[in-house]
Amino acid sequence: MSKFITMEGTVLNFQLHCAPFITMNPFFVGRTPLPDNLKALFRQITMVVPNTELIAEIILKSNGFSDAKNLAYKVTQLF
Repeated sequence: MSKFITMEGTVLNFQLHCAPFITMNPFFVGRTPLPDNLKALFRQITMVVPNTELIAEIILKSNGFSDAKNLAYKVTQLF
């Protein structure tokens, strides 16, 4: 394994305890997709929108609120 990595003509020290990440939204207007040769070097993951109402309900229930479901709906609509 090389101790150096070249990115856009710049030689950088390669640290074994660090990892490079690429964050992209290819469906955003004006963005181009990642080239296949670069895409092959990274593992693809997908992020989704969290269910904030369920998260709020669990937090409220764990803090002792008896009507957590109704209150979670109101809190998420408020924020």
